Amino acid sequence: MPEVIATVSTALKVAKEAVALAKQYKDTPLYQKLVDLQSQVVELSSERIELVAKIQSLEDQLAQRAKASFRRPYWFEEGDAVPLCPQCYESSDGKTRIHLSHPAEEWRGGHRRECTNCHNFFFDEGKEPPRTETQIRPVVRRYT
Repeated sequence: MPEVIATVSTALKVAKEAVALAKQYKDTPLYQKLVDLQSQVVELSSERIELVAKIQSLEDQLAQRAKASFRRPYWFEEGDAVPLCPQCYESSDGKTRIHLSHPAEEWRGGHRRECTNCHNFFFDEGKEPPRTETQIRPVVRRYT
């Protein structure tokens, strides 16, 4: 089995040599095929560069995600006690890391935090505490 061509530059060098040989022997059909092959190698080379860049980007994203953990209802960065905004973090695939207000403020018998970026409120309990509305009765005054 022939040796596998390891690099694009080696493939281009071999293709150029074959083109030169076909031109030297005046084999026009072979020359055309080799020129086509050479252009395909260049095209595949640029696709390969794009794919390698995309793979690197995805690996970086995975590494970044690995540094954050989810503890309901928030994302926390490794070694950080202040939670990240779940809306900003999840909508950006982990790229945007905005910390929520700290400490959480008391609100309706629960605790909530605000994101300075998206201005959403998040509740430490995972959901908004129930409203404790007091009924206001109209005061009826009788004048006699």
